[in-house]
Amino acid sequence: MISTLDGEYQNDFQIAIKEENQTLKLSLEHVSLTEIPDDKRNTHKVIAATLHLEIPEQLTLNILSDIGAVNLKGNFKSLHIELLQGRCTIEG
Repeated sequence: MISTLDGEYQNDFQIAIKEENQTLKLSLEHVSLTEIPDDKRNTHKVIAATLHLEIPEQLTLNILSDIGAVNLKGNFKSLHIELLQGRCTIEG
């Protein structure tokens, strides 16, 4: 996995990885000890996370995300992608 964070508060976040029951869960977590002010100036500031994952083929793959883009290439046993917002490109 290669991750890149970008934005005003990029140093206040990190990618968290957790494995449960043969399931890999990735999330973006706030790790700074200081709180991000909730004011008008911060309303438009975003954090962008980019992940590049190399996943072995022939696995069952489920991708769930609030917002994001998925660019997927490969052959998998089964595939389920659910994005509340974003786009998806699949080749394979």
